[in-house]
Amino acid sequence: MPETLSYSRELLTRPEAEQRKYFAERTVMHSEMERVSGELMDVILEPSDTSLVFLVGPTGCGKTTILRLIQKRIAEHLMSELLADGGKLSSVSVEVPAPESTHYPWKDFYKRILRAMEDPFVDQNAKYYGVRGGHRTAEGRLALGRGVSAQELRHAVEQAFRHRQPAAVLLDEAQHFLKIASGRKLLDQMDIIKSLANMTNVVQVLIGTYELIAFLNLSGQLSRRSTVIHFPRYHAEDAADVRLFSSVVLAFQRHMPFEEEPNLLPHLEYLYARSIGCVGILKDWLRKAYGVALRAKAKTLNLSHLKGRALSVAQCRKMLAEARAGEQKLAEDEDAGTKLAEELGMRFLDVDNHGDATNPAKLKRRSLRPGQRKPTRDSVGIEQYAA
Repeated sequence: MPETLSYSRELLTRPEAEQRKYFAERTVMHSEMERVSGELMDVILEPSDTSLVFLVGPTGCGKTTILRLIQKRIAEHLMSELLADGGKLSSVSVEVPAPESTHYPWKDFYKRILRAMEDPFVDQNAKYYGVRGGHRTAEGRLALGRGVSAQELRHAVEQAFRHRQPAAVLLDEAQHFLKIASGRKLLDQMDIIKSLANMTNVVQVLIGTYELIAFLNLSGQLSRRSTVIHFPRYHAEDAADVRLFSSVVLAFQRHMPFEEEPNLLPHLEYLYARSIGCVGILKDWLRKAYGVALRAKAKTLNLSHLKGRALSVAQCRKMLAEARAGEQKLAEDEDAGTKLAEELGMRFLDVDNHGDATNPAKLKRRSLRPGQRKPTRDSVGIEQYAA
């Protein structure tokens, strides 16, 4: 993180709205954001067999900020291709709508994707037909006055993906796919998304809370084609995390246009407690407190401004409970590797020790079936008959 993060002092003479806008648009690139964005870019640009990417984390960790950052980085990476082909898209970003019933509104979902791709016919009650030379033609896809089914809209989305070739579809608030009744339907939901990715070779990135974990083990095929990226909060019991969180606080205070730079580090414990270590919550809180200070014509930000816009203890405890539950689901059991080896019948190997079968302390005794002899060396030759 840079040593100094400053702004032009001339900004202090500008209208209050401009000062608010400046701070609202500041993004602090902290350690976890760098790691997560790097992993996500690697999977998108080199997907291999990956169809679905699950980016999960607690509410307020900064997932939506990551989405905007990834959109920008993909566009920069593909700039030469975008300039060479005016119809190509770098990525498509859609917020997944929450259903109003137990049946997911796929027609609405497909329309949102087409709108995000700036399809000119999506809101004209159009019926999509064939493809000519790899391109949908106006005369071949319009039949005004007729309803459009979900299947036809799905076909339109597939054709648009093939034609415009985005590197990824970024689905924000993807936990809304879960707002339906049964486990069977959950698998159906993911099969539709996975099929869309497979048929068009466009990676689908599902961004959401820990609720998305419910999708991960619905089927073996889904597990094989999925990649999980965890965007965690900073933990108070980890000294390194505390230092990183402190640097984030320091970076934010240096970006606040005031006559006097705020000194937030003495309030570090309070800032951590009321944000539960989530940078997104912290940023939103500081933005609101900054607005309070500006309206009060304050020379700097102080504790009273922070307290005026802090989340309640009850709110923080609720978010913390949800975060811990999600973290626990993602954490692998200490002896999970041993259990896997037993289920595979690998009694002679210790997968937690990288298959080291030569370590006597790690070997496990194999129980024998009734009537089965222990492996011993039988006497052979002259001595056997002499006995």
